[in-house]
Amino acid sequence: MKMFKDFYKGEVAEEYNSKRFTRKRSIFWDRLDKKIVFNEIKKTFNTKKKIRVLDLGCGTGRFSLFLSSLKNIELYGVDPSTDMLGICKKEFDRKHRKIILKIGDTENIPLRDDFFNVVICFRVFIHIKEYQNSLREIFRILKKDGIFIFDILNKFSLLGPITILHRRIRKIGSNTHRFSIKEVFDIAKKEGFKDPKDYPIKTFPLSGFASHLSFDFAEQLERGFKGIKNIADGFIITLKK
Repeated sequence: MKMFKDFYKGEVAEEYNSKRFTRKRSIFWDRLDKKIVFNEIKKTFNTKKKIRVLDLGCGTGRFSLFLSSLKNIELYGVDPSTDMLGICKKEFDRKHRKIILKIGDTENIPLRDDFFNVVICFRVFIHIKEYQNSLREIFRILKKDGIFIFDILNKFSLLGPITILHRRIRKIGSNTHRFSIKEVFDIAKKEGFKDPKDYPIKTFPLSGFASHLSFDFAEQLERGFKGIKNIADGFIITLKK
């Protein structure tokens, strides 16, 4: 994880949100990610009781700020970049919200066993080539029946080669890795996880066009194509301890 600590420094950290999450397309997928996470938390837990949530790889706090708006959440954030954590703290202070921040990564989480009801981890596993140790560490910190929600890139996506070429041309996100659902589920099972579920994302082939539609209509198009999993560029996965 050292490369992330080195990469997200200074100017890069300052520009992270503005470069990645301000375009219409990115805003659409960001909103869809958050809706899936919200629904998973709501249907799994009694949100009238306090639950403890970790945003692993929290970065500048994009997802953490969303989670902090939910009721009865005790929120933690872990990231290897001090620059990212600094920006995250400023955002939380500015909005008068609470979060406990720690330096760490997916293989070294400085928190005790059986501690969290929910761990989320977005835009992180796409940069990890070998993730078994990460799953083992996340399993350690989850409470019994706690859930882990994260995203991956689809190894067998029909759109994958196009996406890879596009990223190489634009010189962005070249250091990414793709996995199959089966291999992720198999490794997760070996580490003790159960009840795996997957949500195909970016299944609508003209995803750029989706950003010009209303969110509800674009989401319907997304759901309409989700049965053809090989079209999906990625998946959101949930695992239970």
